[in-house]
Amino acid sequence: MTNSELSVHYGRLLAKRVSEEILSSQGSSEGTDQRFVSQAFQRVINRPPSENEMQFSLQFIRQQHQLLTTTSDDQLRLAGNKAIAPAASELAQRARENLTISLFSHNDFVTVR
Repeated sequence: MTNSELSVHYGRLLAKRVSEEILSSQGSSEGTDQRFVSQAFQRVINRPPSENEMQFSLQFIRQQHQLLTTTSDDQLRLAGNKAIAPAASELAQRARENLTISLFSHNDFVTVR
């Protein structure tokens, strides 16, 4: 599910919406990633992240940002399906998109209890 067109498209759209809402209500970028993780979990899984999930998610965002920073521009501009929302050009936002996309594969999202 992680790489499905549906997950990628809606993960990117959700990440954009959450980031815009955080920045418009917050006014500064301080603590943005932590607020982003909280809001992404709330919207995708309908609960706040546990402390471990928060720490892992923040680490994931940092690692994704670092990976994207060392990736060539040609690789970042890979042509994709035009029906899928384009990836963010800002690397920090792209890292947040990757987290949101991965949340669609979270056990609490895909499992009916």
